[in-house]
Amino acid sequence: MGSISAYILSVVGIVFVGVLVDIILPDGAINSYIKGMFSIISLFVMVSPIQKLIDGDFDMNNFFYNETSVQIDKDFIEATNKDIVVQLENATISKLTDAGFSNVNVEIVFNLSGYQIDIKKVNVDISKMVINQNMPHINKYTEIKDVVCKCLNVEEGDVVINE
Repeated sequence: MGSISAYILSVVGIVFVGVLVDIILPDGAINSYIKGMFSIISLFVMVSPIQKLIDGDFDMNNFFYNETSVQIDKDFIEATNKDIVVQLENATISKLTDAGFSNVNVEIVFNLSGYQIDIKKVNVDISKMVINQNMPHINKYTEIKDVVCKCLNVEEGDVVINE
C-alpha cells in the first residue's frame, strides 16, 4: 500500500473512531477528558508525515509511487507468448489451407528473448496432407515454404518439412 493511501486510511480511521467514541460516551466530566485525549491522538496521526520530512529520508517519488508494488509477472508473459505462438500456428495452417494444402500440422519452435518471441524453426508435418485437385503441377515443398515464410516472416532455411 502506498504512503498516501496509508495516511488517508489512518486519518479516516481516527475520525471514524472519534465519532464512534462521541456517540458511545455519556455526557459528563469524563467525556471532556476522553475527547481531549482523542484530540491529541488525532493530532499525532495527522502530523506523522512531518517526521519523515525532518529525518531527511523523505523522497517525494516514493511517497506517491511505491516501486515494490509494481512487478513483472513472468508466468503471465510466458503464457501469453505461448498463446500467441498457438495463434501463429493456426494462422499458418489457415494460410496453407487457403493455398490448397489441407490437413497440415505446423509446430513453431521458439525462444523468449527479452519477452519477445524469437522463432528458431518451423516444423511442417505433411504426412496427412491433401492437395487440392484444382492446383496445377507444382513443387509442394517450395510452395509450402513460400507460404510459411510469408506468413511467419522467417527464412526459408528455418522451415523444416516432415513427411
